[in-house]
Amino acid sequence: MHLRQLIAILLIVASGHVSAAIPIVTLEDGKTIELTAAVLAPLQRITVHATSHGKLATFEGHDLALILKAVGAGPVESPGGKNL
Repeated sequence: MHLRQLIAILLIVASGHVSAAIPIVTLEDGKTIELTAAVLAPLQRITVHATSHGKLATFEGHDLALILKAVGAGPVESPGGKNL
């Protein structure tokens, strides 16, 4: 897994615990899609284990590339550049 994907996953996981706000994706044509539980439910969740300074941490969430593809903002192999 690439560092960018790990960071994206961590941000998605963290955002679910910090706020009850529903994230919104704006497509190139201006259409907006809310990332509700119904949108995320069919997507596979992944678990990431990371070690930093000798401490192991485990995070679980959805892959950002799969979320973007599910809402029609993909295909995305590795989010980056202007698409991130």
